[in-house]
Amino acid sequence: MPKVSICVPVFKVEKYIERCVRSICSQTLDDIEIIFINDCTPDKSWEILKTTIADYTGRESQIRLLENHSNSGPGISRQRCAQAATGEYIYFCDSDDWLEPEMLETMYYAALRHDADIVGCQVNIIPRTGTPFPSSYRTNFTKEKTQCVTMPKVSICVPVFKVEKYIERCVRSICSQTLDDIEIIFINDCTPDKSWEILKTTIADYTGRESQIRLLENHSNSGPGISRQRCAQAATGEYIYFCDSDDWLEPEMLETMYYAALRHDADIVGCQVNIIPRTGTPFPSSYRTNFTKEQWVSNIIMMPDLTISIALWTRLIRKSIYDKTIVDEERLHGLVRFEDFLNVVKCHYYSDRIHWLQQPLYNHDWSNMGSVTKTNNAQAVESCIRMASALEQFFTEKNITTYKGETDHFKASAKNQLIMSTGLYDPQRWRVLWPELNNYPYVSRKAKIAMRLAAGKQDMLLKLCNKAFRTIQAITHR
Repeated sequence: MPKVSICVPVFKVEKYIERCVRSICSQTLDDIEIIFINDCTPDKSWEILKTTIADYTGRESQIRLLENHSNSGPGISRQRCAQAATGEYIYFCDSDDWLEPEMLETMYYAALRHDADIVGCQVNIIPRTGTPFPSSYRTNFTKEKTQCVTMPKVSICVPVFKVEKYIERCVRSICSQTLDDIEIIFINDCTPDKSWEILKTTIADYTGRESQIRLLENHSNSGPGISRQRCAQAATGEYIYFCDSDDWLEPEMLETMYYAALRHDADIVGCQVNIIPRTGTPFPSSYRTNFTKEQWVSNIIMMPDLTISIALWTRLIRKSIYDKTIVDEERLHGLVRFEDFLNVVKCHYYSDRIHWLQQPLYNHDWSNMGSVTKTNNAQAVESCIRMASALEQFFTEKNITTYKGETDHFKASAKNQLIMSTGLYDPQRWRVLWPELNNYPYVSRKAKIAMRLAAGKQDMLLKLCNKAFRTIQAITHR
């Protein structure tokens, strides 16, 4: 069935009908049914309507024309349209009015997100004389499952921790976005430096954004995963976007990605990025993106090379999709790496449509080496192991076996850090963690040697081999 059926009685509107028809046929929501009913109009309204819809050949199969045998009035005409309608939702438009291009798209997805039986919106009033003005209908009533559309187009979520050198640049790039209807949420993860003070000083320059900015604070340092999740739970936007506070956005980023999402009815819209290295010249990414949904999930788990992006900051995500990925905070506590990995996997698993833009719209700065995402220690190894376990649990709970090979590969990679990493060296734990993978074949030659020594309990020789591997690597990279 169509997502929405639009019903339009037509009677004595020859001055207005073309504007109405074009606004309906130009809706960003593609999957609609359009029903016009001729209430025996005595003027040229019906002829003008037919001429106008001829310009929209892409909508031809979606348009239905009904006719009353006698003038019956708008009430009976609307009811006859409704009886003929087959959509999941129904909308009635007066033929002397018109719709904003994104109206049905915005209202339909608000209905899905809130499981609403009725979704309402404010309107623009066009007086006979004077300046048009927006309505201010009162809407805060208690009838169950009624939702008035006031949601922003995009919620931007930004955890803040130890970024005093970078935060001003990030804040200004967000507040200067060309997309006006946004919600900006910063969360202070108990940063010990002056990041939060600099942020407050910077946003004071953007009085026009004042009502859109929300400041949250953690009671204790919780890490980026928990901070992003708390932002997401507070967010009210149709789509959600996560920005690292040491990076920055191109001015048109959110507008470009949001309207791409509407045009393609996409659950996820991604983009290329500009990489800012510590030394040398910035360069654009060339992430590979031409995948099916199943290939996306597989490639994210396998992470075959750096040409596949697994970062949240390359993706604008429909909020109703992201909400399905939220987990208990206990599962995120203490993670310093891969804290968003499972969210990205789940978002692609739950999404039906994924669209990728090839222009670089985000600037990713590699110079902040103090960032938690660049940590390489025991916590980082532990984080990887915990994410591998969570990934396996997710697919098990969903009874999904499609990605067993990819999951085993991720588990083996996480497990092997216990015998190859300087962060958390523990061959005894390696032997008992997922022992069915002790002979996993799809690894590098170096990993195979380490695995053979660990399985044979030759721990001293393993340690010497690892030292030799690191020495060779250091010489090679000189």
